[in-house]
Amino acid sequence: MLTPEHTQRVLIVSSHPIFAKTLDRLVREAGYQVMACVAALPQALPLLQANAPVTVIIEYQDAQPRADEWLPLLQSAHATRRVILLTLAKNEMIVHEQRRVTHVTETELKQAL
Repeated sequence: MLTPEHTQRVLIVSSHPIFAKTLDRLVREAGYQVMACVAALPQALPLLQANAPVTVIIEYQDAQPRADEWLPLLQSAHATRRVILLTLAKNEMIVHEQRRVTHVTETELKQAL
C-alpha cells in the first residue's frame, strides 16, 4: 500500500474543465499537491519524470478505458506510480498500481499479495 508521503504529487487528466477543477479541489483538500491539470493523455506523458512517484487521475468517457492509452504511464516509470481511471458515466473508478521492488524478500512478496 502506498503511503501519502509517496504519492504527494497528482496529475489530473480531464477534458471537462469543471470536473477537472473539482478534482483539483478534492486532491488539495486531501493534502496532496496537484502538479498539473491537462485535457488529454498525450499532454500528460511529457510531464512525468521516470523516477518520480506520482498518482495520475484520468477521467474517461468511453465504456471501457483503453489500456493502450494509459498503460504507458505505468510502464515508463521506475518509481511507484498509481493510475486512477475515473468515469462519471458509470460512477466508478479503477485503480492500477505499479511498484518496483528490488531484492525481493519473503516479507515483501507476502505484502504484495
